Amino acid sequence: MEVIDARTLGPLRVRLAVVITLAAAFIGLFVAQDVLWQRGRAPANLFEQAVWVLTFVWVFPVLPSLLACVGMLLHRRPRQASLVPMSIPVCFRIVSRGQNAEALHETVLNIRDQMGRHRLFPFRIEVVTDVSVDLPPGNDIVPLVVPADFHPRRGARFKARALEYARRRSDLPANAWILHLDEESRITASLIAGVRAAVMEEEESGRFRIGQGAILYHRNLRRNPILTLADSLRTGDDLGRFYLQQRLGVTLFGLHGSFILVRNSIELQSTFDVGPAGSITEDAWWALVQMERGRRCRWVDGYLVEQSPETIRDFIKQRRRWYVGLVKCVLHAPTRLRYRIPLGITLFLWSVSWIGVLAMYLDLVAGQSTLPLVRIAGNFSFAAYIASYVFGLKMNLDNLRRQHWLLRPLRLPLYALQVVLIPFFSIIEALGVIYGLLSPDSGFHIISKPGRSDTVTPHAWVHVRAAAAVACLLAGVIVASHLPPTSPIAQAVNRLPIVTGIASAQVSTSQPASIAPEPLPAQSTGTPAQGAMTAAAFQGGVMLYVDSANGGRQDLAWSAQALFQRLAGLGANSVGIAFPVFMAGVTASTVYADPRQTPTAGTLATIVSEAHRQHLTVLLRPILDEQTLMDPQGDWRGSIRPADQARWFTSYSQLLRQYAQIAQANNVEAIDVGTELNSVQGDATGWRMVIAAVRAIYSGQVTYSVNFDFERLGFADALDFLGVDAYYPLDAPLGASVGQLEEAWSPWIADLTRLSATSGKPLVITELGVRSEPGAHLKPWVWYTQAAPDMGEQQRYYQASCPAVSHAVGGLYWWLVTLDSPYANALQDTSYDPLGKPAEQAIKTCFSRWLPPFTAGRKE
Repeated sequence: MEVIDARTLGPLRVRLAVVITLAAAFIGLFVAQDVLWQRGRAPANLFEQAVWVLTFVWVFPVLPSLLACVGMLLHRRPRQASLVPMSIPVCFRIVSRGQNAEALHETVLNIRDQMGRHRLFPFRIEVVTDVSVDLPPGNDIVPLVVPADFHPRRGARFKARALEYARRRSDLPANAWILHLDEESRITASLIAGVRAAVMEEEESGRFRIGQGAILYHRNLRRNPILTLADSLRTGDDLGRFYLQQRLGVTLFGLHGSFILVRNSIELQSTFDVGPAGSITEDAWWALVQMERGRRCRWVDGYLVEQSPETIRDFIKQRRRWYVGLVKCVLHAPTRLRYRIPLGITLFLWSVSWIGVLAMYLDLVAGQSTLPLVRIAGNFSFAAYIASYVFGLKMNLDNLRRQHWLLRPLRLPLYALQVVLIPFFSIIEALGVIYGLLSPDSGFHIISKPGRSDTVTPHAWVHVRAAAAVACLLAGVIVASHLPPTSPIAQAVNRLPIVTGIASAQVSTSQPASIAPEPLPAQSTGTPAQGAMTAAAFQGGVMLYVDSANGGRQDLAWSAQALFQRLAGLGANSVGIAFPVFMAGVTASTVYADPRQTPTAGTLATIVSEAHRQHLTVLLRPILDEQTLMDPQGDWRGSIRPADQARWFTSYSQLLRQYAQIAQANNVEAIDVGTELNSVQGDATGWRMVIAAVRAIYSGQVTYSVNFDFERLGFADALDFLGVDAYYPLDAPLGASVGQLEEAWSPWIADLTRLSATSGKPLVITELGVRSEPGAHLKPWVWYTQAAPDMGEQQRYYQASCPAVSHAVGGLYWWLVTLDSPYANALQDTSYDPLGKPAEQAIKTCFSRWLPPFTAGRKE
């Protein structure tokens, strides 16, 4: 049984070494601090007080540091599976602009060489470039040159554009697997074995998870040692946080752009057309979208080898691109907030991490007291930081081919150099973040990565001098701070601008008692929302109907955002979100959410969030589905006859509590507890129980929507306002004019006025509209016919209804739109949906009469 071995963190002795290193670094930091300074004195000047304040930043990275440690300790030895070749093909897909033909050539030869030695699966190499490149000849290479006129619909750029072109043009079979590589990537024997094992496991399980493993950066250790050591942290991060996320199966921190193993069938179902915002770090954007779609990830054993940047300038620009791209992912990726939060937290901690590292070294100089918990948090985080660097370097060295210049005795100095240079590495890492904050360029900076060479570059000597200067400065400041003030070295250090500019201002020696937090902006509550949701200010909206668990859209957030931007542009200040709940027949005694047709809590949260982004208030409306209740006897939701009505109210109350929790958690302004349930409206006790259950959880407004033909509601006093589904038949001839239709509203306006007076509550029309077909105003409630389209009928109804009802009600919602609105064939569509039809302009005219009341008060 042949096996291909690689050094990992799996052996128990290695994981024990991780624990020992972590503990040694943790204790060593305490010892260094106590040796350098006698702990416990209060800050004595402005400089020391500033350092004392900065040390609070040490608390922030505790969580990611803990996750990194857990990830490293979870490693186990890879299973030594039989390396029998499999029949499933694997494609090595390399993406490059084509400007570095030498690197591409070497990558192709590396793949051929490794696959020639370890032919564990059929393979081919796809090289995707912007320009034609001369590649080694062979049938195993498929060049794909992206045409200059290829422009994806959403405007993907850079690497995302090339990936989208390859996705569309490649003729790979659906069951093939793709390993994404960069132009300088080098595969290894362990990676080939790991890919085979992962593919076999996924094919057997049918889960088709997206795989990724660890990347090494030892290729140019001799040529460019300083920046190669700087990238040890990336390997350590792969073995820590990223290993943990792959074990959990969720891409909490995104994915790397290379070493992505994905089944072609999965890639064909997705897209790399991520738009300009997603094109800077298309890997992280794509990973978030895959997680939104329910895809999960896994760890792939084995190593890919890549190359560190050649210059400090490239290093900083690379980090700047990552930072800016990830910010755009967090802000704009079309996923629910819960999927972006972990990445957002990580990004925030990355943004302030350099402050914590700076405070760590400044504290070695200042040496005054730090709060014990803050000191413990800071030392633990920094110890984990050291361990990630050290074991990232260890895995690079352990998996490096033996070379005469790197004998084992030389490893100890490399480890020492790795730790000593961490202050320098933290500075250049911080400069990348600061550069991104000050100059958030949306370009895609490609760093120079020439082919392999053992010749030490001139840049390497610049890096050595820069690192040595930082180390000497730090050591000099620490040493000088312990010398007598009259010594020449201490006087030289004290003349440094960074010291004299801060430390000269003496202040009180007492330690600050507390750091007062900045006041937060006032948060919107249910009280101002009530002003927007009653007759005090007109409530103008459109009702959105969602009848799918995931919203029926793979790009839910993007679709909702586009729809709500359109509605806001029409002057709407509110949106109703209606969705179905179900009964198993008109006599059933329970109500339930269907796992396929009822939106999930996450789907509703995403839609509500996008509505609030457009300053639209929200009315949440769970509606008893009618189509499953209708039968030849004419039953509908208004004629249900539960066999056990008390049990029905209990079941319905429990279901409404769930939506009350969702409404409360997402700051929904109002919730509709029922719609057109005529046959059970008379049970005032049952409805009061439902309303009480909702109000026990939810602090916003509560309403109930009656059908237009109702007489009296015995629980109206328990509501904040009364909803009416106003499908009144208008007594006007076919083809009636706007004036005729408005006149036909007269008897119903009196009815609405009477309803408001008898209920003692403001009225809001929760459904108003007709289909776009001839004579729709005669029976507005008829939701399906086979009539020819008549756009003018719907437009005239809208034009007449708005001024007719506006003085009798506190608001209205036009029925209805969907997340697919407007339809591509809107002018041939006879549904209620007004978008893309002449009636849309009538909505804008209607809403232009009332100023949206809630936009100025909402705090984002």
